Amino acid sequence: MSKTTPVPPQCQRARNLALSLTLFSAGMPSALADTRLERHIAQEPSPHQSLGQSKHRERVHWARKMEQLGGDTLNQQRLDQMRDTVQGCIRSNQEHGQPVKRIEEWPSRQYRNRRDSYVGQQASITYSHTSAYMVNPIDCGMTEGESHGAKLTWSGGLCDIDLKSKTTSGNCPTSLNGLSQPAVGQRSIQGVPRMPTGMRPNPLLPQPTGEVRTIASQTCDVVKNPLDPDGGTLCYARAVGFAGHGLAPAPKGTALSIESRSKRGFVYEADIVQMNFAVPQDVFVPHLQGGFSARPLQGDKR
Repeated sequence: MSKTTPVPPQCQRARNLALSLTLFSAGMPSALADTRLERHIAQEPSPHQSLGQSKHRERVHWARKMEQLGGDTLNQQRLDQMRDTVQGCIRSNQEHGQPVKRIEEWPSRQYRNRRDSYVGQQASITYSHTSAYMVNPIDCGMTEGESHGAKLTWSGGLCDIDLKSKTTSGNCPTSLNGLSQPAVGQRSIQGVPRMPTGMRPNPLLPQPTGEVRTIASQTCDVVKNPLDPDGGTLCYARAVGFAGHGLAPAPKGTALSIESRSKRGFVYEADIVQMNFAVPQDVFVPHLQGGFSARPLQGDKR
């Protein structure tokens, strides 16, 4: 019977390292491609193309925006960091006899958010569909996160709709007719009323900068974002037909923001803008499609 020659520790470590690099190379394509979820978010039809065929129609302004954490350079840095993290994790797990999960798909962006915003005369709603990725330190695999929801602003207040769990919270309309309730103090003219001479502007309201941009072939007016302490900006589309439900801070503008910029690296920029066209009113009440339930208030154990 032949004897098995023991492998020196240094040779075993070298084998483990070679194996880890092989696993890493097998799991990491040379060019990153979109994951199935990223492709789904990018290619799915917009709500007005997929929700209902109600005879009740409303004219809206619409923008589709894709958000990312910073530009392409910052995104590439984040992806490079993920690669380094996976490689280090595989080395460590192989050396300690821990499992390693092969990564089948790699994202092209660590974080991606698509927003479809609709501004009507009686309500406004923004749909948000997000994908996010991080490395699982236990098995070196890729953890994928998804959120999908909508926020409705109407005369009755705010309604938060979770399209993934099919739950709602806040004050949500119970019928299409509910959207027709007149809003208390609803603005009937475009823009924010002009301040009296000598009165200081309200710091809580967006203030126009005078800059004009063109986003997705649509002219917009730049305003300072009062909610961004770092001096971010928003750009509101110029009015075509009506201003819409909500705040329209520029004198000639609508309540539809088609771009936002933050010095922290968050950028939302519309790639499609369409003004003053009719959509099914179902767009504003996706929770009435069926199967939704109200989320209990925090602390409510009923």
